[in-house]
Amino acid sequence: MNLNIAGLLLAGLLLSAPLAAHEGHDHGDEAAQAPAQALPRFAVQGEELEVVGVLAADTLVIYVDQRADNAPVTDLAVEVEGQGWKGVAEPDGLGAYRMALPAGALGAPGSHLPLNLSLSNEAFADLLLAELIMPEAQAETAGGAGSGGGWLGAALLLATLGGAGFILRRRAGRKSS
Repeated sequence: MNLNIAGLLLAGLLLSAPLAAHEGHDHGDEAAQAPAQALPRFAVQGEELEVVGVLAADTLVIYVDQRADNAPVTDLAVEVEGQGWKGVAEPDGLGAYRMALPAGALGAPGSHLPLNLSLSNEAFADLLLAELIMPEAQAETAGGAGSGGGWLGAALLLATLGGAGFILRRRAGRKSS
């Protein structure tokens, strides 16, 4: 291969390499992005129970364990009360309790949603207070994460390879004439 073609290929590869970097790689002096926020959640403890609640869309998923051995408690009656609403969380058969929150139950981003949890069965009866904190809305970065840089690098690489192929084909055509 001709030294000019090899140089052209090498230049194309070197120019496209920084553009193909993806999330987690350093792109220079750009400001670091904040990590993605977890779903809103709460964790509370009673004398015998530990409760973790996670808000996924408009459904509150509640996990209840015994404090002594961390064993899941799946036979409870679970009632949840917020500001102006009340509901029952039903067991999902997978070790958790689920409850669809009524429309308007969730606060604005950054707000605190106080909850009263009533948990009871033949062995336990507990009333716990929890606070679900709604995360602040994250600012979107221009173009979103991973936008277009990989495509631009791939296009540049293909253009370089295409140009090298064109030069090779043209030179091969001249030599055969």
